[in-house]
Amino acid sequence: MFHNLVNQQINLKIRLKNNSDIDEAVNNLTKIIHSAAVALTFTTNKPAQMHTNSQILPAQIRSLIVEKRRARAQYHYTRLPSHKVVDAISSSLEKKQYCTSTFLDLSQAFDRVWHQGLLYKLRKCLPSALFLLIKSYLDNRHFQIRLGTAFSNIAAIHAGVPQGGILSPILFNIFVSDQPTLANTLVADYADDKAIMSIHENPEIASASLQLHLDLMADWYKKMEGQNK
Repeated sequence: MFHNLVNQQINLKIRLKNNSDIDEAVNNLTKIIHSAAVALTFTTNKPAQMHTNSQILPAQIRSLIVEKRRARAQYHYTRLPSHKVVDAISSSLEKKQYCTSTFLDLSQAFDRVWHQGLLYKLRKCLPSALFLLIKSYLDNRHFQIRLGTAFSNIAAIHAGVPQGGILSPILFNIFVSDQPTLANTLVADYADDKAIMSIHENPEIASASLQLHLDLMADWYKKMEGQNK
């Protein structure tokens, strides 16, 4: 009975061109499942026993809806920045706007994370116990270079997060979280890659906004470089 109700309403002849189409299709499917479950429950239960939507839905259907919402939230949280970039460019083309863009690949980005600056930011957002744990993970790290049978002196590491470490991408993102942003530019980050876009009907305004953002980014990196020395 439940499957028949769903089959009567579902439409499989849809075109999924972009993320918005996928979201709309998922929403429609959820509504169909919800309405079918409600209709089926009304035919098998007395109206006096029904008080709220959450009460009249079978437990299995409620579980499916909760799982779908969790999966959708996770999907939006982990969407690849490339989708964000493609959506912005496609939208500007459809609206006949200019989209000026800069794509940055930071050289040795993970090696340039200033420890003291990172710890300062972590102290403001983490409980003391967790902060001290990460601090011990970064502090008192040393390196030595071997060439054949010769060894260099042991030196302290004051910058950088361990390559291949599970926490390294998260720590890097926290370190760069205060990079400058502008209301009229769009930023997409993935690890040490960054895309900055400015969209406007006037190409000069779009370029000027992008250049302003790049100038602010240059000032931020110069500040970090000075603190690393």
